[in-house]
Amino acid sequence: MADKNLLILLIALIISLSGIVINMVKKGGDEKIKFTKDGATLFWFRVIIPFALVISLVFYFSKIGHLSWTILSLYLGCFLVVLGLSIRWISVISLGNAFTVKVSILENHSLKTNGIYKYIRHPSYTGILVYYFGLGLVMQNWICIIILIIAPLLVVVNRIQVEEKVLIQNFLNDYKTYQKRSWRLFPFIF
Repeated sequence: MADKNLLILLIALIISLSGIVINMVKKGGDEKIKFTKDGATLFWFRVIIPFALVISLVFYFSKIGHLSWTILSLYLGCFLVVLGLSIRWISVISLGNAFTVKVSILENHSLKTNGIYKYIRHPSYTGILVYYFGLGLVMQNWICIIILIIAPLLVVVNRIQVEEKVLIQNFLNDYKTYQKRSWRLFPFIF
């Protein structure tokens, strides 16, 4: 049990550090920002998601909502954490200087529609949802799973609405065409 507790704390630390690094390092590149229309979505990202992580840790360590699953859920959860982190970082790195933590359009901004973006319009958020679901499975706690799915999902869906309005405004029909041939978060689902 102590090993599992340590694993959960390590995963929570890695997820947190990943978010901090993205916020500190990948703020956008050398290009100038043409305009920003964040609508406080970054604020909610920085408040609700970490709060959900902390609350889920409280429930986990209090053992309220504990489930007795097989070791398979632990392995599946770890796999999903690694998969989610990989998806998130691949999407962030592939955007290069065009990635900003605020919803922004840069000078000479081009619409990214290849690589992982060929199928998923917001893969960074897909990664977040996947790794938090994975952490919930590792915790083997139904309350944690609900918290770690619902809180990030609400924040992500809100942010996607703001982002897509900005992208349509900037890229017009190109973005609308892209929307028709790609998925927001999960291929064949949403």
